[in-house]
Amino acid sequence: MKGKYVRENHCGHAVLTSSLASGVWRTICKLWPTFLEGITLRLGNGASVKFWIDQWVEGQGRLLPFALKELTKEDLNASVNEFITVDGRWNWTKLRNNLPTWGGGRGRFDVVAL
Repeated sequence: MKGKYVRENHCGHAVLTSSLASGVWRTICKLWPTFLEGITLRLGNGASVKFWIDQWVEGQGRLLPFALKELTKEDLNASVNEFITVDGRWNWTKLRNNLPTWGGGRGRFDVVAL
C-alpha cells in the first residue's frame, strides 16, 4: 500500500490522492500530517529509519528543523545507523557537527542506546 499511495519528498512522506478518490481516502490524505505527528518509530538497528525526516526521537518530532547546515539530498536520506560508530555507540562528533548542543558538549537531545 505504501508503494502505491505514499511518495517520499524532501520533507518526508506525502500521501497521493486524486479527484477520483473516495471521500474516505481524501479525508485520510487530509489528516495524514496529523497522523504522522502522533507516531514514533522503533529503531531496531537504525538502518530503515531516516535520521532527519522520520520521527524517531520520542517527544521531539523530526530533527530536520534543528539541522545546523543546509542538508543535501544524500544528507536527508541518511539513516540513524549512519550516526552510530562501528562499536555501536553514538558518533558524538557527527551529532555535534549537525545538531545544536548545550550543556557538557553532548547533543541537545536525549538519545538512548539502540
